[in-house]
Amino acid sequence: MGDSGVGYVATNDIVTNAFATIQSNYKSHKNSIPRWKTLDDQASAGSTGGLWMETHHARCLDNNATLQPMINMIEAVYGREGPFVVGPTGPGLDGYGIDKMMNMIIFGKNARHVDIIGVYLAGHEPGNFGLFHIAKERGLSSYLNPADVPLYEWKSDGSATLSSLDQFTRTSIPTLYLQQAGEDQFHMVDQTYDYSGSTVVKITKQDAPDAFVIHQNFPNPFNPTTSIQYYIPKSGNVRLEIFDIRGQVVDVLVDGYMRAGDHLKVWNSTQRASGTYFYRILYGGFSKTKSMVLIK
Repeated sequence: MGDSGVGYVATNDIVTNAFATIQSNYKSHKNSIPRWKTLDDQASAGSTGGLWMETHHARCLDNNATLQPMINMIEAVYGREGPFVVGPTGPGLDGYGIDKMMNMIIFGKNARHVDIIGVYLAGHEPGNFGLFHIAKERGLSSYLNPADVPLYEWKSDGSATLSSLDQFTRTSIPTLYLQQAGEDQFHMVDQTYDYSGSTVVKITKQDAPDAFVIHQNFPNPFNPTTSIQYYIPKSGNVRLEIFDIRGQVVDVLVDGYMRAGDHLKVWNSTQRASGTYFYRILYGGFSKTKSMVLIK
């Protein structure tokens, strides 16, 4: 901003043929992305047309690729039943948009993966389905199928467990969005899509399938908390314990039946003195031990 109060934009930051590129991309997408072609002739200049969505997504992905944020967060899964002002009418409805919200925080390193989970749980904005397709094409996302995105449920004690998406409640929100012929003006879009062959990256384990894994704690050295992640191939009884250099158990983080998969526990060592400690996992009749250092 100069002294005159006039904003300045560097000409080399302007892509003069951007919309021509967007139109070309839209032509290649409109027959492959569900609902992209919907109402295109009637509403391509409005907020319900596929071309408008292509434009919106190009801008979003350009920004995201440039900014490269360290963490991305959705502080609540929410949606508006109906568009921004006028909403559906009927018993108990007054014709205005209705906000619905789930008390849930979603965060992750990849913005698109966070979005995929958020959009799935909110059950609305089918236009974003195209955003995920394009992000995957551009290498900004590894996933398309929401069930393939690694999802951890964080607990109040700081622990986290790899969880299945179907464990979480979806909020069904009828909305005026990419409407197809014959649909109600306000409708819930749960687009059927064949995800087979759509996943680029699969989570694999370097260890043998029947092995259990306990990772090095992080951070290490630490003060006062550190995270311990472990993996078990089959559901079963797990005990994760902390002991000092004298061999005395000073804390037990897990002692019970756990589901197969990845798990994370946080050890709070506020009441412990500086020094070397060990953590040991017992599972299936075997055990593994690693050391860690507390520095205060």
